[in-house]
Amino acid sequence: MPTESTTESTSQPLGLDHTQPPAKLNIKLLAAAISALIDRPVITYDEWEKNQDRSEQFKPLDIKQFYEMVAPRPLSKRAVLFAYILELIWWALALEVIFTLVMAPIKLVRYFMQPKAPLDQGQGRSDANKTTLFVKTSNTTLTVPFTQTDTITQLKKTIAQKEGTAVSEQRLFYAGKELKDTCGVTLRDYGIQQNSTISSSIPLPGGQSVAMYIAKEFLEPDADLDFTDMEDDGKKYYRGEDEYHLPYGYMRYGLKVKGKYDSDSWLQKKTTVRGQKKNIWPVSYHGTSMANAKSIAKEGFDLAKGVSFAFGYGIYSAPHPNTARGYAKTFSFEGKSYIVLMQNRVNPHNLQRVGSGNIWISPSNGDIRPYGLCIKQVDY
Repeated sequence: MPTESTTESTSQPLGLDHTQPPAKLNIKLLAAAISALIDRPVITYDEWEKNQDRSEQFKPLDIKQFYEMVAPRPLSKRAVLFAYILELIWWALALEVIFTLVMAPIKLVRYFMQPKAPLDQGQGRSDANKTTLFVKTSNTTLTVPFTQTDTITQLKKTIAQKEGTAVSEQRLFYAGKELKDTCGVTLRDYGIQQNSTISSSIPLPGGQSVAMYIAKEFLEPDADLDFTDMEDDGKKYYRGEDEYHLPYGYMRYGLKVKGKYDSDSWLQKKTTVRGQKKNIWPVSYHGTSMANAKSIAKEGFDLAKGVSFAFGYGIYSAPHPNTARGYAKTFSFEGKSYIVLMQNRVNPHNLQRVGSGNIWISPSNGDIRPYGLCIKQVDY
């Protein structure tokens, strides 16, 4: 198991949290996670290299581009106004519930006194075999009802009818894998279930493709850390002046961020230089839906432990992975379900800590820097 280092290791990248060799990187699982985060097909570098005849259809994914795709956006004034309105609606609904409880006995009596209409025996029936799929193309998301026994070719024909793109031009991806038109292969064979999202790599004008591959410069393998079988031991760790909550239960994949900024002081674990501790950026987590203003506004009241939602404008993240988990992106890989969180460093100099401190607000994109991906298998 990884153990917290008491001294900064000069042989490891800055910001590395443990000194034990990490578990072997499952690059295909990581590709599936990134595909779910950016809503585009993603393949590994080796897969791209082995398919040179199609290599021009994929673009390299680098850190800067990835950050632009997944970076949380500041919560706007409109979103905060929406939060106020939502809170008013919440109180209105609470009053409605009280009124309903008072009127319940009267309505119950009225219900039994009214004559009953004949029951439509066909009403309420549903086709249990039907599966609703979401097919994400370059410019829209299609809703497609299908049975799990349908083939990939049948799915492509439906997309052609809805989108107007020929079957031969379509490339479908699910959980980082391309769906092949192999004879007899069905949606069930690929583990596609109710409400699954399939990405369609349909060529854009000029031959541009929306599919991507993981470039070698994207990852920092030496910073991969395995917390999957670890539990909280009660010890406290710090990054700068804030407590660092380790991602217990997750596999942590490092992103190559060293040398991407003016200096790497923000990425350090600790320092012995007086006055420099405040320059180390603390660790936070966020799921992609944490950047969604409506999602934050909807859950904000609970996250603040009873405090009104009106936290302010900015980018929301959480110092504890358990808080961010509620906003994590869910995806499937080899028939299993996973969640993925972004692990960040945040600028402490303008960081706003809200309520009991379980929500952090950074004023701009430049004040929050993703430097790792945390993936965990879940059971639903």
